[in-house]
Amino acid sequence: MEQIIGWIIWGIITLWAIILVLASRASAKLGQTLQPAAGATILFLWIIVVLFCLFDWNKLHILWLAPLSFFTAHFLAARRLPVLSPMISSISRFFLSVVFMGIERKDLVGVELIHINKHDSASQPGGPDLIELTKDLLKSRYSYYPADFASTRINNMSKEVIMGIPEATIVTIIEAYSEYKKQGLSDQDIFQKIQTQRTPSAEADVMPSELTLSSYIKYRMKLEHPDSSAQLSDQFIDEAIEKVKKVFQ
Repeated sequence: MEQIIGWIIWGIITLWAIILVLASRASAKLGQTLQPAAGATILFLWIIVVLFCLFDWNKLHILWLAPLSFFTAHFLAARRLPVLSPMISSISRFFLSVVFMGIERKDLVGVELIHINKHDSASQPGGPDLIELTKDLLKSRYSYYPADFASTRINNMSKEVIMGIPEATIVTIIEAYSEYKKQGLSDQDIFQKIQTQRTPSAEADVMPSELTLSSYIKYRMKLEHPDSSAQLSDQFIDEAIEKVKKVFQ
């Protein structure tokens, strides 16, 4: 009886692992981001499925191993432990290259062009290259995918498409913020000026009560990219902000 229950548990976990693979493939075709923790979770589940199929182990142990794999994947992705996190990331990259086999690269990055003003469309003379900086952020977003799965496609994207993605919003807002800071403006005045310069998609919207560069960018991301902003975690946005700020310092 215990053996039968064990195989039932194994079957449920196997079905769950298959569903996660199919869901991740569907997301990749839509150009959506697979978070590092999600990729590692799928990898761990398939390791459990394969090992418990090959070896005569008590399958009741899956009941605690499956939840443990979920929390371990999220812990490694969040903490970024030396050696261990990069190792799991590399293995996951290889695993995902198999999972995403057959998906056309053109489906990886699905972006919708949005209206951008002249300030957003080009780099300032002698300043950082906004296009390349935006590409770097986009590559970071897709860094969990196999390198050749995203890099070539991103490098070949047109300037117009690049300036219409969420990462461009981060770059151009910080560029404007840095320029106004050099002029001695207060943060309140800076955000008000940027607000009038951005796309008028929701002019009546009230800005966050506690205005910081981070809160304002997250607010604009939801406003300008309602379909894409959910794909970007607050952690990714904060790290992108810090990276771009260093460029404009």
